[in-house]
Amino acid sequence: SLTEDDIQTIKAIAKKRNEAKDPHIRYTDVGWISPDDTDTGLRHIVGLAGEYAFSKLTGLPYDDSITKGGDKSDFTVTIGKREAKIDVKTTLTKERDMFIKPRDLLKSDIFVYCYLDMKRWWVEFYGKANRGIITAMGEKKMIKSRETYVLPIRYLEPFKWEYCQFFS
Repeated sequence: SLTEDDIQTIKAIAKKRNEAKDPHIRYTDVGWISPDDTDTGLRHIVGLAGEYAFSKLTGLPYDDSITKGGDKSDFTVTIGKREAKIDVKTTLTKERDMFIKPRDLLKSDIFVYCYLDMKRWWVEFYGKANRGIITAMGEKKMIKSRETYVLPIRYLEPFKWEYCQFFS
């Protein structure tokens, strides 16, 4: 669970991120239904909550930067001698398939997927998938006029506490 202090931090950063974006960028993200969702900064709250929970779980620092458009991967780790970029994807819909934009595949190697229960501010990690699994098992679909990979959660590798040792 996220604490009240965590929630206030998340909301403050999300508000700044939302205000930094041009309105035309706010209204084009895959999976967001209406301008109301984007005007409130909900997508930033949801995304940052997943990143923040992952940070608490792994001990890796979360990214609190504010940019005008787009971002880089959420976390960078070294596994063996190789650097890996991690992107945390968060959904508000329980058991929903993971959506990944092709441009995200270019910036990250590993995708961690989680569900946020906003009533309890509780994050459940479903699992992780690498770029190869997403392109091999994900189905390309047009969503809101954008090509998107849709990966059923059954293809995710379970996220286990033991994985945290690789990210520290």
